Formats: sequence, C-alpha cells, structure tokens
Amino acid sequence: MMNRTDLIILAVLLEQQADNFMVAMSIDEIMEASLEGVSRMTVYTHLRYLVIKGAVNKGAKDDRADCYYITDIGKKILEKEGKVMEDD
Repeated sequence: MMNRTDLIILAVLLEQQADNFMVAMSIDEIMEASLEGVSRMTVYTHLRYLVIKGAVNKGAKDDRADCYYITDIGKKILEKEGKVMEDD
C-alpha cells in the first residue's frame, strides 16, 4: 500500500502529464509542483520505491538530473488508492 507522499508524487506526475519518456519530470520539478517543505532525499527515496514497484519509470535526463514519469501501473494504483481514500 502506498503512503501519502507516494500518492502525491503519482498525482503530480499525472497532473503534469509526465506519462512518457520524453515528458518526464525532475525531482526539483516534482517538489515545486506539490512537495514544498519535503527534502530532496525524501522525494528521491520515494521515487526509488515507486520505480521498484513499477509505478514510475526513469525518463530522459534533463542535463544531469534524472527525470521520472508515471506508468500505466502507477495510474491504476492512483485510481485504486484514490477510491479507497474517498471511501474513508
């Protein structure tokens, strides 16, 4: 089960239409979009977890920065978890 930060990252990627290799977002872009106040290392740790789960993949680099995009698995997780959150 995903935690709140994981779901926020997935939601940001989906909202920003970062859903393919070329339209991926850097950690800084993700943080600016919705995770202000969260450390860069925390976001990186959550992204690594999401990559392992298959919810996020690495996309094209922006200079030296790794970038990430949501996968179909990530979209399904977000949809499922969003419904669970609405039911609470």
